Amino acid sequence: MFKRLKVENIRSYKELDISFKNGVTVISGVNGSGKSSLLEACFTGLFGSKTLTKDFTIADFVRKGTTKASIVLEFEQKGNVYSMEQVFRNDPASGRASNTRSVFKINGQIFTDQAKRTYDTILSLLKMDEEAFRNCVYIRQGEIDILINARPIDRQKMIDDLLQIGKLEEYRERAGNARIGVGRHQRDTDKSIKEVKKEIEEIESSNPFDRLNRLQTQEIQLKDEHSSLIKKRDLTRTRIEEIHSKLKEYEQMILQKKSINTQISEFNSKKKESSENVNISTSG
Repeated sequence: MFKRLKVENIRSYKELDISFKNGVTVISGVNGSGKSSLLEACFTGLFGSKTLTKDFTIADFVRKGTTKASIVLEFEQKGNVYSMEQVFRNDPASGRASNTRSVFKINGQIFTDQAKRTYDTILSLLKMDEEAFRNCVYIRQGEIDILINARPIDRQKMIDDLLQIGKLEEYRERAGNARIGVGRHQRDTDKSIKEVKKEIEEIESSNPFDRLNRLQTQEIQLKDEHSSLIKKRDLTRTRIEEIHSKLKEYEQMILQKKSINTQISEFNSKKKESSENVNISTSG
């Protein structure tokens, strides 16, 4: 519930401070007296510059010729008193304006003074954004007359638009499509799960652990055989080296034998010659 609205240099108001009592508050006046400006001030006080558009900017919202404007909106909800302050700066010469300060208070204590955080806090508190607030709570000047005087079918369409029933239908249709997609995905997932379970059963039926044990036993045996073969190889290499050494000795002995045989042959030849010489001498 709104408790207080204080504005400075907003639209046609130079300065205004209104307190709202319990119950219904009625603001009356002729066209152009500023009734809608107060509603716009409440709306913008809550959501800041998010409520404005390219066709209705901050510069349009600030009182003509002024350089500074502000809105302070106090409201109560669930026993807490909240206050939102929006401050605007305006350059009349250039026509440029901006939302320079945004402060959100809870029970008089500053909760946050950053525009993005104050906006997010309001969304969390009200459970709606500026568009939902505009459609569900805030009806602009002239809209109620059009609504009352419209044909039933047009009135229903306008109410649907105000409450965003069309979007709800769109969301319902999307939800239906999503449900179909989820169902299809679930069926595919169930099929995949069954296939995986079947593969697991096939693996389990083949006694993979027994097979693993056999393979591990074979591996140990092969390692033992490999070690034994390595030992035999090393022993064989040693024996081959010994044989090579003996062969060299044998070859050396053969050479020595040949040398001795040669010497013997030479000795025999010399002996024969000597014998022949002796015989000749005796005969003479």
